[in-house]
Amino acid sequence: MFDISWMAIFKIMGAGAFTFVVLPLLLVLRDMLLHKAISKWVLTDDLNSLIRMCENDRWFLNNKYNKTNGVVYGSESTIYNIDDKPVTIEEFDTYEKGRSFHSKRFEFADSKIVMKHNLITWLTRHYKQAGGGNPIPSLRESYYKTAGAHENNKT
Repeated sequence: MFDISWMAIFKIMGAGAFTFVVLPLLLVLRDMLLHKAISKWVLTDDLNSLIRMCENDRWFLNNKYNKTNGVVYGSESTIYNIDDKPVTIEEFDTYEKGRSFHSKRFEFADSKIVMKHNLITWLTRHYKQAGGGNPIPSLRESYYKTAGAHENNKT
């Protein structure tokens, strides 16, 4: 004779219901809260503006301020060159100030963006949601493609 109490049967049914119904619902709720928190506190409008500015600076550094430059000191005069063409000291200084400005601003913005990117990556991996993806690389790529459009229209 095999004797099983009703309480043992209810415990097994309760454990099964918790395992196959309640726990998955709690995990879905946790994942929804994670994505809401990321979109509210990490993917902000400020980050969006920062990415746009950073990618504009990257475009300027890659396309406008990528020329070779140098100064040739002579006994009679100093020759300033940008892309092996002689320029005035004012043009040279303007070019160097522009490159320095965009370079410093890019480095500052890029470090903040990388920090946010790493935070999202860590959160999604920690909660096993890495398949959800990180939107920052695609935002950076799309903003870089549209960067410098006003410069292209000038030529």
